Amino acid sequence: MPLAPDWLYGSNTIFAVLCAGFAIELIFGGLPGFRQLLGLPRTVAMQLAAWADRRLNRLKRSKRSRRARGALVAVFLVPLSAIVGLYGAELSRSVADGWIIEAVLIATCVGLQRPVFTAGALRRAMARKSVDQARAVLGRVVAYETDAVDEHALARGSVELFAVRLCDGLVGPAFWYLVAGLPGLFVYRAVTAMADELSYPTEKHAAFGAVAGALDRLMNLVPAPLSAVLIVLGTLFAPNGTAAGGRTRYVRWRRRWPVAARRLDARGHCGCARPVAVGPATA
Repeated sequence: MPLAPDWLYGSNTIFAVLCAGFAIELIFGGLPGFRQLLGLPRTVAMQLAAWADRRLNRLKRSKRSRRARGALVAVFLVPLSAIVGLYGAELSRSVADGWIIEAVLIATCVGLQRPVFTAGALRRAMARKSVDQARAVLGRVVAYETDAVDEHALARGSVELFAVRLCDGLVGPAFWYLVAGLPGLFVYRAVTAMADELSYPTEKHAAFGAVAGALDRLMNLVPAPLSAVLIVLGTLFAPNGTAAGGRTRYVRWRRRWPVAARRLDARGHCGCARPVAVGPATA
């Protein structure tokens, strides 16, 4: 029995359609042209948020004013994305074989293909002791410089990248699609994109992005812990891994980052995945 009214869905076989959507993204998400097409909802949401940031977020205004203006961005984007999801669900229900349309729409709101293949490329580069190649691979997908990082930092960066994208690219979309159908899925994608664009602890964005960050934390209240649990359970199948040290502790919870399934101690060591994955076990 569905968890939400039937009219939210374009198909009655929601689990099969969800899996089809993930398969489409995984197979076609890295191809030129398809990458841009499947990333369209996120791209549009981020561009709208960036436009609002340029027009409404001025440092000369008070924090209260900037916080209110940032809230207006959320008030506009969230209902808009829900309406798009509703129209998508209605279209899927109104045509023959509409589940195909719905699966494609799902594929536009998930994003696990790039981090999966990036993590694989990093693992292969590190297995060949090609640190320079690993730095180049990681540098293409993270915001910080990787020219001087060592192999342990590269491994930690790979684990962090996958932990982040596991939540907002797999667990979060699946959770909100199963709970609220395509409208919930599109709202989740818009909120995460808005938070990525606006929610930063800087003087300019701390107030303007406060509502975006709060909505992002709210929508990941369930997906983020689930992602952390999956990461900890995954260590049972990793070489030299143990779940005993993988206590869930969120070290970066400003947005939806369940990175602390990797319980870092004061020296930066990881208790969840042993040295082969993230760094030395002794100082």
